[in-house]
Amino acid sequence: MWFLKVIKALLLVVCLLSVTEIRVSHALQTSNAYNANGISQTKAIEIARNLVEGRVLRVEKTTQSYKIKILQSSGRVVSVSVNRITGKVENAKALKQ
Repeated sequence: MWFLKVIKALLLVVCLLSVTEIRVSHALQTSNAYNANGISQTKAIEIARNLVEGRVLRVEKTTQSYKIKILQSSGRVVSVSVNRITGKVENAKALKQ
């Protein structure tokens, strides 16, 4: 009878490990930060807003970057270019004062 308890315990451990592996795998696949195709538009906006405070006016997706226009409270419009693959800011410049 003790071997049945051991088998049940082992099955429980295997099930728990499988569930944990599935959750980790799912988290990596649905990550908003970086995947095989680069970063998501949402992540690019987050990166730009960490650099420039304000309201996002427009997002343009080009072949290599996301161009994000942000309106600051001062009225200045700032354009931030975020690389679609690496997530690095390539350029940030004021367009209008």
